[in-house]
Amino acid sequence: MPARNLIAAVAILAAITSQPLQAEPRQLTPDQMRGLAVSSYNARQLQVALDLTAALLARDPQDRLALLLRSRTLRDMGQPRAAIAPARQAWALAKTDREKFTAAMILAQALSSDGQRTMAQLWLRRAGEVAPGDAAKRSAIQGYRYVRSRNPLSFQLSATATPTSNINGGSSETGAGLATFDGDARALSGMEYTLGFAARYLLPPTEKTQTALTFSAYAAQYQFSSSARQQAVRVKASDFAFSTVALGLEQKRILGPVLLSYGMNLGHSWFGGSDLANFAQLQAGLRWKMRPQTELGLSLSTDRQQRLDTASASSNRLALTAVLVQSLASRDQFRLSATVARTRSDNIRVDRRDLGAELGYQLAEPIAGLQLGGQLSFELRTYDSTPFAVGGRNDKKTSATLTATFVQWDYFGFVPTLDVTVSRNRSNVARYTTREAGIPFGVKSAF
Repeated sequence: MPARNLIAAVAILAAITSQPLQAEPRQLTPDQMRGLAVSSYNARQLQVALDLTAALLARDPQDRLALLLRSRTLRDMGQPRAAIAPARQAWALAKTDREKFTAAMILAQALSSDGQRTMAQLWLRRAGEVAPGDAAKRSAIQGYRYVRSRNPLSFQLSATATPTSNINGGSSETGAGLATFDGDARALSGMEYTLGFAARYLLPPTEKTQTALTFSAYAAQYQFSSSARQQAVRVKASDFAFSTVALGLEQKRILGPVLLSYGMNLGHSWFGGSDLANFAQLQAGLRWKMRPQTELGLSLSTDRQQRLDTASASSNRLALTAVLVQSLASRDQFRLSATVARTRSDNIRVDRRDLGAELGYQLAEPIAGLQLGGQLSFELRTYDSTPFAVGGRNDKKTSATLTATFVQWDYFGFVPTLDVTVSRNRSNVARYTTREAGIPFGVKSAF
């Protein structure tokens, strides 16, 4: 974290006295000693400043300003571990937001200098929460981003609660021909709760490469509505619970104007509380800036699913995706992608061809405190064979999502998000004709 982001905190100390200093230190008042300590620190007479803070704290162990200056001095003397304790004590003694902000910023710098960058990021979030003004908050955010860029370990946490009309992917039709679908084959409404965690550790980079180890975990649990419980008496919401964990290795390499990325993931998934599959994925991609505001990406991935519940449903998937990202003069961002994929399996319910497209738009500036974005997508799935229709099965799925981020409802650098999603799948097989609407509510990091 640049010292300029925190030096203003120390400058607070310099404003506490306007009295002239006496010739003999033993004649100085506490305010004069603080003033002399600040002057010594600014003159880089660090040992003098340290001795003066020691004298002040011997007189009053709860001298908050002396604790802050002692922390800054110890850190500048190359003793960041020793600088942590006085900054923590100053935080505990702070009463106003300004006092808490100053202590949190100085503590974060000590932690960062000691190599405890993840803890430093937490304290910078705390500093941002108690910042006494917009300028102070921007300083905390700037410090957070600086530390994050130098932290080899990063985390992401996500959580959502979603009222949904179709937990089970059931049909929106009541039946086909003379046959009536069972209750659990039709759409079941209720709540979806998800929790996601991701961690990334960056290995020491070279001039043109960056390598990372990754870990991810995801879980989804469901709760039926009262109508769904009455409709489907043979199934429970827990039957649709899904979770997965994965370990990965990825590398990015600079090739002139092109960024090459490649990697692999190995993982395991569960469904309904039972083992579902082991999976392995390989992917590679290219990104290059055609112009300062135009970026083009191309990625290729292959996926192996080894099903543990039904061996015949094991599959191999190959997918190719192209992405165009365009930043406009307004700083709004436009995104267009297209995907073609082939899934091969001995199971006719799994073996298929996919063709999809997605259009996204993100506003740069909030409207009425809301950061808005949206996307439209279309997917065509073709199954060569199906037991339900002659000539195979054809699905056409259309989806739309509107995302709102409540940027003014900031808490420790996290803001709530609200999505409105609707989708419809039209199929020549009535069992797979579906509708779904959901309103996911979640949180995400504002910076």
